[in-house]
Amino acid sequence: MLRGELSEKWRFEAEGEYLFPEAYRVEGLFISPFLEASYTSARYRPTVQQLIFRGNHHRWVNDFSNIQVDQVKGVLKADFERFSLRPNIALRRVSNFVFFDQEQQARQADADALMLIPGLKAGMNLGGKFYMDFEGYYTLLTGGGADNFRIPELFANFRTYYDTPLFDENLFMQIGFEVRYRSDNFADAYSPALQQFHLQDDFNVFAYAVADAFVNLRINRTRILFRYNHLNQNMMAQPGYFVTPGFTGKRAFLDLGISWPLFD
Repeated sequence: MLRGELSEKWRFEAEGEYLFPEAYRVEGLFISPFLEASYTSARYRPTVQQLIFRGNHHRWVNDFSNIQVDQVKGVLKADFERFSLRPNIALRRVSNFVFFDQEQQARQADADALMLIPGLKAGMNLGGKFYMDFEGYYTLLTGGGADNFRIPELFANFRTYYDTPLFDENLFMQIGFEVRYRSDNFADAYSPALQQFHLQDDFNVFAYAVADAFVNLRINRTRILFRYNHLNQNMMAQPGYFVTPGFTGKRAFLDLGISWPLFD
């Protein structure tokens, strides 16, 4: 690893490794008060299952080339008194991608897939102890291998909450709600025989927004979570949603979580 600091707020990092046979990973990162930029290039072998498989329903022996992934990402940082913005963009190219096709057979793409992913992260103090966070992404797929990736075009996450200490700061509490949205797409289907996901063109996983309400508590190092999942069930055009063909998402129910470290 190579690391350097131009000043307290300006630094860069670079690292890489070689993996036999003919595989590697190279990463570079630049950080400044206003901009973060990164570059990643990786070449890796397909999985053993993608190369050789023998089962009751599927058999193959493949001689696939290594998969190549290159990505450039940039993030602008803008901080103001009551809010912060993080517009970002990523450009990714995937070559020789290996996937399971509509017939549940391992295939290697003969064309590249290009992904352009602009996004925005934002945080805002609404006044006093009320806060709001937002994160959204748009994915544009192009290239001859674009159809091998089934990714929702739009994804967004919205969260608003009240954050306050109580009882002389012996208890910290967050109470709020969160909404997650993704657009429709022909999501990959699951194959029990392969225990893998594969392409399909028949089942459109429709667009849906899921709303949760939550209360987070922290007492010293102990954290307690109460979350009511999918509180908008039966309030939308559809009574629920699918995460992938044939598999529904969570129904409305209450989650309880406790993190209690038993050591100092």
